[in-house]
Amino acid sequence: MGARPGETGHAPARPRPRRLRLEACRTAEQVGDLADRRLAKQQHQQAGEAHAEATVRRHAVTEEVEVELEVLGVEPRYHLAADELEQKFKALSLKLHPDRFARAPAAERVRALSQSTELNDAYRVLKVPARRGEYLLKLCGLDITEEGGPGGSRVQIDPDLLLELLEEREALAAAKAAGDRATIVAMQQAAETRRAAGMSALDELFTRHERGDQSVVMALAQQLIELRYADKFLAEVDAIFDGLDQVA
Repeated sequence: MGARPGETGHAPARPRPRRLRLEACRTAEQVGDLADRRLAKQQHQQAGEAHAEATVRRHAVTEEVEVELEVLGVEPRYHLAADELEQKFKALSLKLHPDRFARAPAAERVRALSQSTELNDAYRVLKVPARRGEYLLKLCGLDITEEGGPGGSRVQIDPDLLLELLEEREALAAAKAAGDRATIVAMQQAAETRRAAGMSALDELFTRHERGDQSVVMALAQQLIELRYADKFLAEVDAIFDGLDQVA
């Protein structure tokens, strides 16, 4: 049977969707520009998500630090009077003493024990100036501890300082292997002198920070890192002396 007038014998072509027609009409340059814009949009979204995640982590760390401060009822400051901190700790410890809850319901005893544990943990951190400084630094979103934690931006040690510390550790190991007590004593004294100077510098930096100078935050981080390494070095020296004394 022949085709009717006006018919070709083939099914009529469907009109292209408008979006496809527009894509087909774009030049190679336009397509490239479109791809660039899409990539830029995707990167912007990813950056926004990363920023939001970092903000959540900083808030989590801030809340963690504030818990330590709130437990003892002190302000978020580096310069805290040691005797005042101790008095608050002792007063709160008496309130949470197990003898006061001996006849209390089980749930209340458990709650008091948990609060007592939090109190001890908070005091253990805040009573040591360098550790207190590390916790206050977390309020700024910076974390210098090796174990990191749930949030905060990690601070890398200065490369020159790292090289100096590695050389110092190698010299200590050599003196230990040789049983050179005099050299170890000299290195211990030098480390103690550096640590004392570092604590003085930390005090000055936190004084500036408490007056509103935010430009010292990274300097505080590096100083706290150096103090943490100094403490480790001195602890290692003490362990070496213990070993030498046992041999003797």
